[in-house]
Amino acid sequence: MAARSVLLLTRTFPPDLAAVGQLVFELAGELSQRGWRVGIATSTPGEVELPPQVSVARVPAAIGFTRKRLAQRLASYLAQYPALRRAAHQLGGPWDVVVSTTDPPLQAVLGPGLRRRTGGALVHWCQDIYPELAEELGVLGRGGFVARVLRRISTRSLQACDGIVSLGRCMSERLVARGLDPARLHLVPNWADHTNVHPLPRGASPLRSELGFAAGDFVVMYSGNFGLAHPFEAILEAAVSLAGDRRIRFLLAGDGPRAATVREGVARRALPNVTFLPLQPRARLAESLGAADLHLVSMFDRLCGLVVPSKYYGVMAAGRPVAFLGPRGSEVARSLEECQAGVALDESDARGLVDAIRRLAEQPDAWSKTAEAATQAGRVFDLPTCAEKLTRAWEHSLANRRTSG
Repeated sequence: MAARSVLLLTRTFPPDLAAVGQLVFELAGELSQRGWRVGIATSTPGEVELPPQVSVARVPAAIGFTRKRLAQRLASYLAQYPALRRAAHQLGGPWDVVVSTTDPPLQAVLGPGLRRRTGGALVHWCQDIYPELAEELGVLGRGGFVARVLRRISTRSLQACDGIVSLGRCMSERLVARGLDPARLHLVPNWADHTNVHPLPRGASPLRSELGFAAGDFVVMYSGNFGLAHPFEAILEAAVSLAGDRRIRFLLAGDGPRAATVREGVARRALPNVTFLPLQPRARLAESLGAADLHLVSMFDRLCGLVVPSKYYGVMAAGRPVAFLGPRGSEVARSLEECQAGVALDESDARGLVDAIRRLAEQPDAWSKTAEAATQAGRVFDLPTCAEKLTRAWEHSLANRRTSG
């Protein structure tokens, strides 16, 4: 019997704009069109119009979510688990598949209890790997007592799952190194919002003229989260090296924990070729991403396999080349090498970035070839394709569950 219903657990959900919640919302709409019954348990308050056969239970956590001091963050995370469990119980059941996510971290601990209640397969949708990510970002002491305990809890929870979805080969390798069964791993990348993002002809975005860019300017853009996982030093060094070239402009759009540091770095260097832009509304994403001739994606080497930058898929949907600064073994670097939609560089390779920018700025044919490769790749990273892969992973997990059960 095929799976036709799914319960998804997520801290964030629209109207919150956080990435995981947006992915869940988009997926729910796609599944609804395919005849699935979808339940979403969340602690995000608010209202949003829902597709048919999609129901949401919102149970606010006793402590509001915060990223301030560590003790406050831990307390707010801990408050999420009972809230999500209550929300799941409100939705009742049965469900063919129960899907946990990684917001809050270690959310997979809720899965076994919900599986017993619903009788369905348990799948973990791994967007990040904890506690390793917290260790590498300095939130937890690397190899300390707390990290060791959390890793043991995480591993046991993941081993109890009937299936685990990872975002890339690098992430699957990390999970296997944890001792997880490769047969239960399913690789499904995130997707781009093709409803709001699509390729625009080069130079056609009205945002370019709004920002005062000339028709012949070559715009290099970083768009999205200025997060702790993303290095910016090589980007600023490249901007310094290219400050004398009036054709090349840097556009930094978005916000996040490192935004103030980046702004300070630009001001300290008095860079005339850098423009800042706030995070753009979803309705203008095509114009925003299409304003650039080259997009920048960055990630610290030490985070290889712990995260996969989702902004990469939005750039592919926009049909623009990418310069990736990060680990060569990451899914983004591997994908770029396979589809020839850009260049992968070491995280600190400012000189390589300058050379890549100049080559694409000075060689229109090279730019057109790379942009076309990005457009072709973007068609693979769309919601229908990824939703089909996800449902197949769920079906496989459910079959395993019924066989072993």
